[in-house]
Amino acid sequence: MATLIMPYHIALILKTGHLDIPKLNLNNPDEEEEAMIEKKMKKIFKDIETTPYVSAPFQRDSIELFKRREYDDSPILWSSIRCLLVYNILSNINISRYKENGEIPEKIGLTYLIMVGAFKDGFCLHDPSTGEPVSLNELRGRNQSLDDGLPEPDLRRVLGKKWGRLCRGSSIHDIRNYFGEKIAFYFAWVSTLMASLWIPAILGLGVFIYGVCDRLAESEDRGLKHLIEIVKSSSDNDLTPAFAAIICLWGTIFMEVWKRKQISLARKWHVDNFDQVESDRPQFFGTKREFNRFTRASILYYPFHKRLMKYMLSVSVLLLMVMLVFISVTSVILYRVYMTISFCFDNSGCDLLHGTIIATLLNTFSIMILGRIYEYIAVKLTEWENHQTQSEYNDALVIKLFAFQFANTYASLFYTAFFRQDFGGPKGILGLDKKYTDNCGSKDNENCMSLLSFQLLVLMIVKPFPKFAKDVIFP
Repeated sequence: MATLIMPYHIALILKTGHLDIPKLNLNNPDEEEEAMIEKKMKKIFKDIETTPYVSAPFQRDSIELFKRREYDDSPILWSSIRCLLVYNILSNINISRYKENGEIPEKIGLTYLIMVGAFKDGFCLHDPSTGEPVSLNELRGRNQSLDDGLPEPDLRRVLGKKWGRLCRGSSIHDIRNYFGEKIAFYFAWVSTLMASLWIPAILGLGVFIYGVCDRLAESEDRGLKHLIEIVKSSSDNDLTPAFAAIICLWGTIFMEVWKRKQISLARKWHVDNFDQVESDRPQFFGTKREFNRFTRASILYYPFHKRLMKYMLSVSVLLLMVMLVFISVTSVILYRVYMTISFCFDNSGCDLLHGTIIATLLNTFSIMILGRIYEYIAVKLTEWENHQTQSEYNDALVIKLFAFQFANTYASLFYTAFFRQDFGGPKGILGLDKKYTDNCGSKDNENCMSLLSFQLLVLMIVKPFPKFAKDVIFP
């Protein structure tokens, strides 16, 4: 195997194909009407530009009609688009001979060669930058000093100044110029989420402080053990229902804000029709052929009824894994009840250790292990379903993972919030004995909210810790 390293500058001498580039002002009645509508909307929403979003396939003969980027001296084919262009050229180039009947092989290009193992990987090089440890003279072999600058804007240096430093916000457009739209959309979503999280964070802290102050005002005991109980139960107070309603409203508003920002960026970056021009995955194989009237060529496709049968099997596997989640939650409940009633008796320290801490850790480890197992199974199932494009593949994989992770993560929390109090009935859990019932404390102080808060706290700390250690601590 080998690694293919292809400088993106080769894109300047190869055919550009159907690469859409923003064009300058064009006199089109529909576009002018759209611009007037956006101009009116700008009075309400400040982040919508009034420039019509017009694009067309790039042609070197009409280069003066196309719009440059934020910098006047920047080239039409900026860094990220040149990388994408080279990738598309290498992915669609015919690297094999024609068949005897004149048909072109379906599996061609770089992505197929990487899939079969002919190449290990393929990637484009970074731009030269004044931030390199070696000088531009060594990189380019020219008698030119660093002060002369580059023939185009040094985007890496721009990113170094604006991004990656403490208390510095990231420039979405600079990230897009250098890394492309896919990575820029991720950081746009992260920045939107982080900005909106201040609202529930401040409100949640206020509700918690109110609960602590309210419990302290009602209690006269100031012992350490009593203070711990106050902190545990302070999440359940008069403001908790209002806070829950605000969180539901906040989640809905956040989704609407992000969808609006996503659509605005997609139109501004001319990627709103990406799924219509997306190329096929190299792993996709068609079993039937049909004639396309628009392209005047025959194309392979995979019948929907075959994929539907695979969908049904994938759903069956998902339901089976969800049943394993319920079995895991039931096992943790049995362990907690047995240790609390038959082993710890009235020992509060033993009850705290086995009934709360160890049981919560066991539930968290079960969530992590089952999540890893199903993640592997979901990837294999999605590949087996034979999706034609990468977007279809990603959507199918996300649906599988979300459906399982929702059941896996919230099953135990849902049980604690709604079913734990006196769970088991008069005959006890599984009919063992009437004393084997699961509750949230003594009859005088039954508070499932504190246990739910502790369980959620442990889950939020322990579950992301392996990834945090791998990404931050070990490096």
